[in-house]
Amino acid sequence: MSYQERVGRVGRVDRTGSFQNSSEVDSKPETYGSLDSGTSWIMVIASFAINFIVFGTGSIYGVYLAHYTTNEFKDVNRSILQLVGGFAAAIFAVFSLPAGMMVGKIGNRASILLSCLLFSGGLIIASFATQVWHLFIGQAICLGIAISLFYIPTVSIIPQWFDKYRGIALGLAASGSGIGGLVLSPMTQAIIDSIGIRWALRINAIIGAAIIIPCAYILKSRLPPGPQKKLIDYSVIFDKKFLSFWTMGFFSGFGYWTPFFMLPLYCKYYGLSPSTSSLIVGLLNGGSAIGRISMGQVSMFIGNINTIFLCHLIVALSFLVIWHFATVTWSLMLFAIIFGIFSGAFYTLSPLIAPQLYGVEKLAQVNGPFFTSLAPGCFTGTLISQAIITAYTTHQGDQTTINYLPMQLYLFIVYILSCLFILILRFQLSRKIFAKI
Repeated sequence: MSYQERVGRVGRVDRTGSFQNSSEVDSKPETYGSLDSGTSWIMVIASFAINFIVFGTGSIYGVYLAHYTTNEFKDVNRSILQLVGGFAAAIFAVFSLPAGMMVGKIGNRASILLSCLLFSGGLIIASFATQVWHLFIGQAICLGIAISLFYIPTVSIIPQWFDKYRGIALGLAASGSGIGGLVLSPMTQAIIDSIGIRWALRINAIIGAAIIIPCAYILKSRLPPGPQKKLIDYSVIFDKKFLSFWTMGFFSGFGYWTPFFMLPLYCKYYGLSPSTSSLIVGLLNGGSAIGRISMGQVSMFIGNINTIFLCHLIVALSFLVIWHFATVTWSLMLFAIIFGIFSGAFYTLSPLIAPQLYGVEKLAQVNGPFFTSLAPGCFTGTLISQAIITAYTTHQGDQTTINYLPMQLYLFIVYILSCLFILILRFQLSRKIFAKI
């Protein structure tokens, strides 16, 4: 037997001439690119761009809603129209589990391209809508599935490319959704005012395809695909820490989307113009972008769980301390920015808490089930808010009076309950008051 054949049986010689036995070779899976490299930041830019257009579009449904309620669908119950936006968010949450399995089967690129087809196709369908169920197909079902099909690949790809700057990278990528809302909100309102809502939807679809398709070919995993893991790890699902984590998301889901969808209608009630209300929604999204980056930095000093507790507490207080008294442009802008900054941290910190609790190797098996916690609140939270508003609306002749305080109290309560379960999780991990958790 030749020397080469004997070496082939037990190992190989690397490019430097050093011998590696077969166990060493097998223990080091092939990777693509280096950690914290220029390629890593290209992945962040691509993820940012997709977040910008897809999540950004989902977050400005309130701009479309304000137009629907006074034009094409003015005779339709407002709660039904609000349900379209909530339904999209709920489908994203519920579909996260099967989307993870689908990504494992067809790969990241195919999943993102399918997301593009559903995103742009859904908006085109909505642009031809003559009945409400057309909106449910286009702006709820198609958009919701599209979000989950791109979110699962991007949220798993970015951590693979970073070590030292992982938190910053995730925050920058996630901030795309807030920047998207900041830019798309006034832009969409301007298009609606000039050439109508149908072309606003079509232009949104075209921009989406132009952004998503190139990014689908840029984004790639650094690690080769491993063996297919089971979709649900019941040792995680029934763990007390996961249940606290899940319940935190459950309660916050009931309050998160209400300001996005209700602020344009609230602004209209207090006499603000559509362009001003779209600007306020844009500032809310801009604040969200700031929060997704800055709160990731704060968490490096005080811990992810401590940070998300403080953020949710400030959000809860903002409903009563700021929003309740906000009736003019500057005060509504202040609320939008404060709410945006501290509520936006949720989508940066939650993916960081999962590996903190169970390790990076179980990231997908934790994040998938966790995001289902948002589904009930996404689906019904805004409906509950609207029902409360309706119950506290009085009509005297041509004058309508709305008492928004009960709705704001409801939002305060659900976020305080979310804080309670964050505290429970925090003390499950450490009973030291000043521990970095």
